[in-house]
Amino acid sequence: MPSVHAVHARFGFMETPDVTEAIRGARQRGLRINDADCTYFVGWHLVRAKPRSGLSGLKAEVFAYLQRRSTQAAEFFRMPTKRVVMLATEIDI
Repeated sequence: MPSVHAVHARFGFMETPDVTEAIRGARQRGLRINDADCTYFVGWHLVRAKPRSGLSGLKAEVFAYLQRRSTQAAEFFRMPTKRVVMLATEIDI
């Protein structure tokens, strides 16, 4: 029967977060889980700048651009991309 588990992992400042490694560690501590049965849910915000004139408009445009080009959470945390579900939200700034 499927179930839901919460695994808490801590990574230091100089460490690269790796969700697969955290699951492997939880398995070594007794969690009965198969990697192929895991699904990961990740939130993602699509930031859009509202049309504005002047410096504030330019700042919003640059911020929205950089936000869209930044590393996505699934990639940053080294999640297996075929098992990631993205929950998207649009945000106008």
